[in-house]
Amino acid sequence: MGILSIWCDLMCVCRSLAKQPASSLMVVCILAIGMAGTTTVFSFFNGLLLRPLPVPNQERLVDLSERAPKLSLDYADLSYPHFHAWRQYNKTFECMAFRTLWWANLSVEGRAERIHGLKATHDLFDVLAIRPLLGRPFTTEEDRPGGPDVLLLSYGLWERLFARDKEIVGRTLYLDGDSFTIVGVLPPEGAFPEQRDVWLPLRGDPEQAQGLGYGLTAGSGIGRLKKGVTVEQAREDLTRIHRAWLEQHPDSEPTVPTVADWRERYLGQYRLPMSILLGVAVLLLLIASGNAAGIILTRAAGRSREIATRAALGATRRRIIQQVLSESLIVSIVGGALGVLLAHHALGALLAALADSIPVWMTFRSDIRCILFCLSTAGVATLLSGLLPALHAAFPKDLHGMLQALGNRATPSLQRRRALNTIVIIQISLALTLLIGAGLLLQAFRQVQDSDPGFRTTGILTYHIPLTAGLYAEDSKRKAFWEKHLEEVRALPGVARTSLSNNLPMTWEELNHFDMEGVLRPGRGEPDPPLPTRRVTPDYFETLGIRLLSGRFFAAQDSEQTAIVNKSFASRFWPGKNPIDRQIRLRGSKEWRHVVGVVDDTSDWGLDKPAQPVVHLPANLGTSTGMFGVVVTSRDPLALVGPIREIVQSADPGLPLEQVRTMSQRVDQSMLLRRLYTWLLGVPAAAAGIIACAGLYSVISYWASQRTREIGIRMTFGARAFDVVVMVIGQGFRLILIGSGFGLLGAYALGRALGSMGNLLYRVSPTDPLTFIGVSALLMVVAVPACYLPARRAARIDPMAALRYE
Repeated sequence: MGILSIWCDLMCVCRSLAKQPASSLMVVCILAIGMAGTTTVFSFFNGLLLRPLPVPNQERLVDLSERAPKLSLDYADLSYPHFHAWRQYNKTFECMAFRTLWWANLSVEGRAERIHGLKATHDLFDVLAIRPLLGRPFTTEEDRPGGPDVLLLSYGLWERLFARDKEIVGRTLYLDGDSFTIVGVLPPEGAFPEQRDVWLPLRGDPEQAQGLGYGLTAGSGIGRLKKGVTVEQAREDLTRIHRAWLEQHPDSEPTVPTVADWRERYLGQYRLPMSILLGVAVLLLLIASGNAAGIILTRAAGRSREIATRAALGATRRRIIQQVLSESLIVSIVGGALGVLLAHHALGALLAALADSIPVWMTFRSDIRCILFCLSTAGVATLLSGLLPALHAAFPKDLHGMLQALGNRATPSLQRRRALNTIVIIQISLALTLLIGAGLLLQAFRQVQDSDPGFRTTGILTYHIPLTAGLYAEDSKRKAFWEKHLEEVRALPGVARTSLSNNLPMTWEELNHFDMEGVLRPGRGEPDPPLPTRRVTPDYFETLGIRLLSGRFFAAQDSEQTAIVNKSFASRFWPGKNPIDRQIRLRGSKEWRHVVGVVDDTSDWGLDKPAQPVVHLPANLGTSTGMFGVVVTSRDPLALVGPIREIVQSADPGLPLEQVRTMSQRVDQSMLLRRLYTWLLGVPAAAAGIIACAGLYSVISYWASQRTREIGIRMTFGARAFDVVVMVIGQGFRLILIGSGFGLLGAYALGRALGSMGNLLYRVSPTDPLTFIGVSALLMVVAVPACYLPARRAARIDPMAALRYE
């Protein structure tokens, strides 16, 4: 009987939904939007923070680095001598490995590429439990100083350049003019944790590097703990070894070992913002479910006579609840299926936009968690959208009175009115909370976008040229190449200026310690962070449009005994004094440099990051193995890529032209994460606002239609159409005002949460009055049609027709 009754209820509900296709489609679409938003964010959350890493026993995988108090760094590069001591004497690790990044030029079949490599100890493949797809890993002998030149290929490079040739093992590859024997090919999961093209043995010598500290021979470490060992126990173990090492090497800078769970170290920073965004998506689902509940409740009102008759004839409350929930179940299943389809496309678009920022080992395919989440979402939507209407149908206060009054009721019951009003108030409050949160992020995004970076961003092309180490070993060859390159680029049509620099704003920085005239060197253990150092050709500042505050720019005849500092440098080290003609020198050098100019600050790490002291030095083209080109043009900057590439190829076919971007693209890329957060909150907030207004419209329409007889009586006794409109709109605005009050409280809490996430609300207060008032007013304006349209329809009622209305 149970299965038969459920089947009968489902058939009855399908016929009922088919009779009202418009409202049925509205419910399905609203639930689909809510489920799509929630599923999309959860899929991203799952892939980023929950999906297992592509290594076995991931809970035992840890990151190894050092804390450098003097540099004010919680995570500094790991020194190889320190790592060697840790690996040799630890009691808590199964194995640990050291790795450092490496780059080289590769020329294959007349095409030059910049290869991203990794030099690692032979233990790396034991730590990651990775075995080559072809060939073998490094051996211990190959990882010793003077060992043979061998390498492993990544799966991606093997596929891209060698078409997955299975005979590749044993062949020779030339990198920077040096020959290397290919001993293996890694599988696709070998891209974890860094996406590299080739792997080479480190061949480190701890004895020769012991005095170098963490500035040189530095990289990062990764380890696998023994079973049952905690991160704290491992940290104590390495601290014991490290203290003994420092006692034996008193001239080394004091550092402290850090051991951190690998996922938490590199992905933990995204947990709070992604949790907030997931909460936002859940709120959208609540709003959609509430809207669906309101529509189902109004539909159930039209079936009140049927339901009351069933109850009078002996139908149990369980059977009535089952019947009403069947309607919610069907629309939730259909809406869920449509929502999953929308989520699939939305996630695909999101991943495409972030393709350059997401590691290849990180996958976002559906797994058991995603499936269970989708099923749970459908179940929650069913309960939220159907439980309240079911309880209203199954628990009438007075069944006999309801049967008598159904044919003559002039207004909806107080109980149903309160339920519908409550649903609308909740929707409006949640929508306003999300809209204000999105408004705060949008305000912050605009503040960042409008920030002055301190340099020109339009009409500028940037690119990087790395010289091949073996072919350009002599200073004269390097200098000749760069001078000729500048001369030929300047001669291109449309080029106004061009210059060279070892790095650019929004790229990596060279860091050095400096001694400053009149400034005491920090004592042992005191903070002494290195300063960004930029080596530039004389016309660099004019090319990028960086403002000169005092002194002069570099001249062609300037020697290496000159320097230009930025405003932050002058303010920090010589506050209130004239920095011109003061002296600085690189730590360890005996030659002092005279400061000849002070330039304005530039945004070197992002528009929302504070300016840091920067030192500019004249570029020595004879020692420069890689430089960024900066070209100002009156044409489309990207139109110069082809001619510049031809210039490089004609000079040396083995040189690649890499990192080709306009300066505007570099600035935009620095705002990628901020743009992502704004979209992930803004889109659900906009959808929530639309759904809330749709819910308000449906409730006001239902309320006006149920009061048709009352409105007719009022108009018969002299009420004007204007009075009816005011009455109906007033009812709607009462709900809006109450919902807005709760929404402002929710927005205050959400603003505080967003404000606690670093500089996410850049130059915007979590309680920004302009955003709070503006978004609230906008919601009011958007809600006016939702109230006015039913009011206008009610005001056009013919009084005589209304008096005959049942």
